[in-house]
Amino acid sequence: MYNYYQVLDISRDSDLKTIRSAYKRLALKYHPDKNPNNKAAEEYFKLVNEAHQVLTDPDKKFQHDQLLHALYDRPRQTASGYTTTAPPKKRTEKSVYERYGKYDWRKAPKYKNAPHYKVDKDYFKTQLYTLLGVFIIAITVIGGVSIHEYFKAREEAKIRAANQMVIMMAHAKYKKGDYEGAIVLLNGLIDQFPIDQKYSDEKDKMLANLNVLAAGFFNQQNYKDAIKSLEVIRDYQQPLQLNTWKMLADCYYANENYPAAIHALKYVYDQETSDASLPMKIGDIYYEKLDRVDLALDAYTEAKKSFKDTYSKAFGEAFEFVLPVERTPDLYYKLFIKRGQLNIEAENYAEAITDFNWATYLRPNRPDGYFYRGVAEEKSNLLRKVCMDWQKAKQLGKDVDATLLKKYCNI
Repeated sequence: MYNYYQVLDISRDSDLKTIRSAYKRLALKYHPDKNPNNKAAEEYFKLVNEAHQVLTDPDKKFQHDQLLHALYDRPRQTASGYTTTAPPKKRTEKSVYERYGKYDWRKAPKYKNAPHYKVDKDYFKTQLYTLLGVFIIAITVIGGVSIHEYFKAREEAKIRAANQMVIMMAHAKYKKGDYEGAIVLLNGLIDQFPIDQKYSDEKDKMLANLNVLAAGFFNQQNYKDAIKSLEVIRDYQQPLQLNTWKMLADCYYANENYPAAIHALKYVYDQETSDASLPMKIGDIYYEKLDRVDLALDAYTEAKKSFKDTYSKAFGEAFEFVLPVERTPDLYYKLFIKRGQLNIEAENYAEAITDFNWATYLRPNRPDGYFYRGVAEEKSNLLRKVCMDWQKAKQLGKDVDATLLKKYCNI
């Protein structure tokens, strides 16, 4: 049962003016217009209104005061039988003889006419009144408890109904495509009722459905709607799957949002540093879409580091001497070709030659590594090596300018 005086923060002997003043103060403070989207404030505002209606109605106030008196003003007893307000005094004597001394009962006076209690009509009347009083008190206490439980159950039912309404609103927002608004509503319930698992379960089911929906949009190449759903999953699902970030990167790239695509790829690479394809994709975007040679070169350098770390763990520090090159993915060959070309563009010719050395080592039967190494050697004035590499590239099928071959091979 609610103590409406405590709800209004006033004493039980407050007059009508004090009651109305407290109501106005609290109603103004907790009015829904001043507390938008605050369910707790809204419920308290309703409780303040209910307290005002009861305490300003003389009949309702009298019944409320009687219940408070029955519930809270009676002295309570502990399990040992003593009241909580007056603990029993501790005896200090060991026996009655220590107080009065020994008594010779043979000298006690004889009462021949001692009064005795009569079991008559007044005796039964007294017993009846006593039992009736006990019965009335018991009924009052039980009734007070029942009323308290009734009001408590009613308030809990109101809260459950309000929460169910919030869940229905969340589902309505989800159906309209406002995925974030739906999750925000459910998060509000989780924050207010963290012990109640059903609200977290409702959020998890909604996010699971959203994952399926996002995958459908992605497979249909509907990247705009896929991004909308994936961003909500990214912000509200814990733990977040790396596949979500990978799909986001692909969607951002398809929608030409290249900085966002790079950000998503970097996040995935932080978790999967052995995957050299991720910094390679980042380098491709910087070079091909954003014309940032410097940042592209940094990305390819990170991919080269990932390549070396991966094979060092598998074959040791001298892995290049035992590496089964025929089993290495084409990815690494392409990495060194791209990195070498960027180093030529950045005039890092010695570094470019190193990259093409790796390319020819990984794929000795492909012409591009020899051809571009010859370009870097030409820039470095290593003319005899230029002839050898370009002749090798021509043997492997590369269309090399005959004039250039004649120029450098006749030295």
